Amino acid sequence: MPNIAKSRHWLVALVACGVVLALAPWLGRDDPRDAPRQPEPPQELVVLERREVDSSGTEGATRGSTRKPRRERSARAGAMDVERIGGSVRDRRGDPLEGALVLLRARRGPLSADLGSTVTQRSGEFTFDLSAWSNEFALRRTLRRTLERDETPSPSELDALEAYGTVSIEIAATLEGRAPATIESTLAELRERPDGLRLQLDDGVELTGYVSRNSPNANWRVAGARVALLDSAGAVAASSSADASGRFVLRAPPDRYDLFVRHDVHGAALLGNVDLRTDGPRPPVAIELRKAGKIAGSVLHADGSPVANLVLEATHSSLLARDSRELSIGEQFELEGPVGLAQALAVTDSDGRFSFDSLCEGRFELRAPGTGDGVLRGPRAVYTDSPDVAYTYRGQRLRVEVSDLEGPNPLDAQLECWRIEHRFQPKPEHELAPHGDGRSTFHLEVAAGERLYLRAFAGGSLFAWTILDVDAGEGERLVQLRVGDSSATPSDGAPGLNYVLGTRVALEVLDETDAPLDGWRATAISEQGDIPTGWGGFKPGADGSLPPLPPGRFRLGLLPARRDSFHCFTTVGSDFEAEVGRPQAVTLRVPLGGRLRLRMPTEARDIDEWQPMVFWDDLPENGWSVEALPLDPKLEPTALLLIAPDRADLAAFSAPPGWEVDAYPPLLPGRWRLRVTRPNSTPRVVEVTVRAGEVTTATP
Repeated sequence: MPNIAKSRHWLVALVACGVVLALAPWLGRDDPRDAPRQPEPPQELVVLERREVDSSGTEGATRGSTRKPRRERSARAGAMDVERIGGSVRDRRGDPLEGALVLLRARRGPLSADLGSTVTQRSGEFTFDLSAWSNEFALRRTLRRTLERDETPSPSELDALEAYGTVSIEIAATLEGRAPATIESTLAELRERPDGLRLQLDDGVELTGYVSRNSPNANWRVAGARVALLDSAGAVAASSSADASGRFVLRAPPDRYDLFVRHDVHGAALLGNVDLRTDGPRPPVAIELRKAGKIAGSVLHADGSPVANLVLEATHSSLLARDSRELSIGEQFELEGPVGLAQALAVTDSDGRFSFDSLCEGRFELRAPGTGDGVLRGPRAVYTDSPDVAYTYRGQRLRVEVSDLEGPNPLDAQLECWRIEHRFQPKPEHELAPHGDGRSTFHLEVAAGERLYLRAFAGGSLFAWTILDVDAGEGERLVQLRVGDSSATPSDGAPGLNYVLGTRVALEVLDETDAPLDGWRATAISEQGDIPTGWGGFKPGADGSLPPLPPGRFRLGLLPARRDSFHCFTTVGSDFEAEVGRPQAVTLRVPLGGRLRLRMPTEARDIDEWQPMVFWDDLPENGWSVEALPLDPKLEPTALLLIAPDRADLAAFSAPPGWEVDAYPPLLPGRWRLRVTRPNSTPRVVEVTVRAGEVTTATP
């Protein structure tokens, strides 16, 4: 596990963003558990902007909000990340090939998304950074966004997207005059290949063509179809995917092949005896996908209500295998009868209706993947083009609705779910796969007696979580999760389990003399930078209680709750592992620091006082910002929040020229270099000595 205690990035982010959260009382965001207070002088702060500073001094700004901007979700605990993959491209003799183009794609069903490309070095080696797509959930989001931008897929493809299972990673290498090579693997398989990937490019002959589908109105081109050349032994000699216009290009060594085409929605086709033994130009090959058979019907609960968003799989009951280890059983069967699909997936709509439109002719068995035997009651075997079939769902499903405290339902919401077994850490083998509708609603097929841990994410928000037990009933159970800085109590009607099985933290905070210290709020942040709901800066209850924590590895930290404090709350923290049903006792000792009072510089361009500064619009362009850089390399740089003593209603990471401001948070005693910057001005630097319990005044 990474040593989060020594992580520079964690502290920088906490100081730059967390201080704003800690100032919640000044923003009128009192904890709901606080008792009513008597009126007091106004101390609300309007945070005009936020600036973050990394260890190199690079700065960025976000204006007008204390909420983190929506971001791509980083890797989650339990998702088992793959941060980087690499390999080499070589010829048949094993010699490295320089200048080969290597493409990285994500693929799920008929949809693919380009993740990047690179060119091999003289050694033939290549690498890809997968930090942005290091787990299954990030890949699914990338594919969804690709689909939303693509106007080519039909409505049936849009509906069927979520039916397909694990996202695969495709690495394809091409070089002029050689047959391309492709490796397709899952993230789990890539973890087991530490020595890297090897792609072999042989001298090849080019074959081009188009994939289309028959339609009542037109002959439409099909994007995303898989195209493969198979030799006489059934091995894949070359494979590719049709682009947005349905065009494909294959290169393979001179030989005679079968050309196999498959699309997960529109069917399959086989063109035999494709001769690539002669050189010279050859006309493009045209492949048309035709629909041969159809199975349609509905799925209802026992009470007659529809079962929506249920994944169904149809499998031909007499699959005829062909010896090709690189093809699925369904694809092997389609080689023998290449009109329609031998295996297909469909998803029920809001009325419980489903339709398999591109099957080959014959008898199929229908099932609901992920459910036990006897859950889907109805005809086991169905012939294509039969009358509509009806099924009854006799199991239990969870309908999980994810909402956002700060606006409409987040379209980028993601849900994770694990079975809990004893003292528990999320593991891939315990994970359940929810099926989302793209509108913040997810369905899970569950079994009676299971204990589940669910957590929901949306970019920029604190994640919501809950622990629940599955009873022996049938039908659909509603679970509602609200992401954001809300109470940790879930709204699914069973808050008790979170407090019984979540980790209860007994936090003792002491000052430099080991005396109890108040005036703080608690934060918890995971290894991946995620914050559970209720832990964005929680003020403890009157009895010192804190919200429970979900399973996982966290760093517990502190934020100041009062402006007049000299204690350096943001410099302390504790790493620990939260386990189901196991309490934790943590003691934090907070060192005493010093505060700064600064006077912002004035330049010649500030003389025109007749033109008043409009803060919301002009402060980022005209204000001064301050970063504190320690001379002691063991300490961290800090972006300072600036507050005018006589204007306590204004706080920002920039201040107007000529203003005298107090800087927060307090700094540890020692020598600090203050770097004062302003757009279109020369940076100013001043060194100060910070003393414990004192206010140091400086003029840059």
